[in-house]
Amino acid sequence: MTIFPVIAEGPRLSALRGARPASVLALPLGTGTVLSRLQSQISALTGEQAIVLIDDQSGAEVGRVIQAAADESVRLATRSQFRDALEGYEPSDRVLFVDPRFAAGIDLDSSGLTVDVNGQAVSVHVLVRGNCRRGAQEYVRIAPDGHVRSIRRYYEGITHLRSAGVAASLIPVAAIHFACELTMDSPTGLRDSLTACGLPSRDIIANDDVFDLSQEHEILALNERFLRQLVARPPRTHRKFAPGVFVGRNCRIDSSARLIGPVVIQDGAVIGAAATVIGPAVVGSGARVGDNSIIAQGIVAAGAIVSGGTVIRQRLHIGDAPASSSHGASESRRRYGASAVHIEHEIEPTEPRNGSVAARSDSAYERLKLIADSLLAALGLLVLSPLFLITAVLIKFESRGPVFFSHTREGKGGRLFRCWKFRTMVDGAHAQQRDLQAGSFVDGPQFKVANDPRVTPLGNWLRSLNIDELPQLFNVVMGQMSLIGPRPSPFRENQICVPWRRARLSVRPGITGLWQICRENRSDSDFHQWIYYDMLYVRHMSLQVDVRILATTILSLGGRWSIPLSWIIPPGDSPSDRLFASPAAVSREPAISPVGPGRSV
Repeated sequence: MTIFPVIAEGPRLSALRGARPASVLALPLGTGTVLSRLQSQISALTGEQAIVLIDDQSGAEVGRVIQAAADESVRLATRSQFRDALEGYEPSDRVLFVDPRFAAGIDLDSSGLTVDVNGQAVSVHVLVRGNCRRGAQEYVRIAPDGHVRSIRRYYEGITHLRSAGVAASLIPVAAIHFACELTMDSPTGLRDSLTACGLPSRDIIANDDVFDLSQEHEILALNERFLRQLVARPPRTHRKFAPGVFVGRNCRIDSSARLIGPVVIQDGAVIGAAATVIGPAVVGSGARVGDNSIIAQGIVAAGAIVSGGTVIRQRLHIGDAPASSSHGASESRRRYGASAVHIEHEIEPTEPRNGSVAARSDSAYERLKLIADSLLAALGLLVLSPLFLITAVLIKFESRGPVFFSHTREGKGGRLFRCWKFRTMVDGAHAQQRDLQAGSFVDGPQFKVANDPRVTPLGNWLRSLNIDELPQLFNVVMGQMSLIGPRPSPFRENQICVPWRRARLSVRPGITGLWQICRENRSDSDFHQWIYYDMLYVRHMSLQVDVRILATTILSLGGRWSIPLSWIIPPGDSPSDRLFASPAAVSREPAISPVGPGRSV
């Protein structure tokens, strides 16, 4: 069996900058081009040189641009020429179709594309998730009389998953021969054609952070990622001109030019007098940057000319047209209007005001906390091992079922893990929750019923002493949880409030936390306090706060009674001081949130 690789021409870019035709394949990408990146991946995967598929009518001029920008000779073929070539392939051969719009940022070798599907002639497609990276979408269903019928939130990648296209497809030649009508514009069109003919296929969701190279800001973002990698692993093909600046062969750089990395100047490029290039930036092979020009976080395509005195800021420049005083590219967001049936809109997440989640994750405090948590949890398991043994024996003798109960919870960044507890209910109790839902006496996504019939007598005793939570020390040792943090919750509970979800998933969940020890009204209207205390902890988390929470957890015997919030966070440290006098006021005033003044959660 032979795999014949084919690369689609890709989207045209003349609408972005410049008047001359250009293809995504010819764009600079790190020290090479999008085409060279794809060719190296395809060669490692198939051992064959790829054919670039161009349009029958208007592809000749674009083909010349691709040839000029390529590191080596490129095999070009029109769609009609490739259809003729298909007739000479064996039925057992396969064709790898690649769309450069999505595939340049994907590791094709680890995508699972070439996994054999039981030896059957099944097409395999690598799908790209649709755009909704930063939040959720909310659907409001409207009744004919204008009243709101229901509100549903759908989170990207969890309950809302749709495809933006196909990055690559591995298709048996036999399937192509049997197809009714084949669309060869892209792998997405091929997949649709094969499905319409009833031919079986298998979809794989790309796990990599996929970039859509039909969008200017995505091209810039992918180049930035490659440039950061170059700084960490300098290339041998380009000499190091200055810190983070890599220059190819036969380049001319005026002595008065300023290059501030990460920057790549590709082969044969010219940088004029007093020109400034500020990274992340790439100047393509043969490009010319005129005197006194400024390239700031931008890309100059191969062979392009930047006139003297031009400013290109966060833009892609592919032609001779001026790009004066360009402003940063901004990501367009889809918006949907109202209809008689439903209204759909995207929910913007709100981050904690103490900086971004990423900045907090890289802090020395987080690293120290991870080490301390693991050491203390391991020590706790060692000291409490006799209690673990006694509890396990009692549970096993009291009722049928396993000693431990595990349930899937969301950890930091939304990563799923199995959260462990001692079993306190009859075996199979979780399946009965839906039948008992009507009797729940708490608000929000929580579930509690009076005299829960599923809880065993021993389970009641273990819960009253919080012994059932002790197996979570195993989760702490494995780095999935922390000793201190928001309560670990399943997705069903985390989806209600978008800012709350984003905040609490920015840190590792904990065995104990601010909400567990400070909440009031535990049997009624507790949800808004839950939101409040979780977000307050994320804003104020520190070594001092963690020590106070741990000490007061022991003092209150695991939160048996409420601890004043001022014991943990002094009133002067919080903008919501007026709530400290009565934590129960949080339930009565849900519009007050630590996220920001006047912003409702």
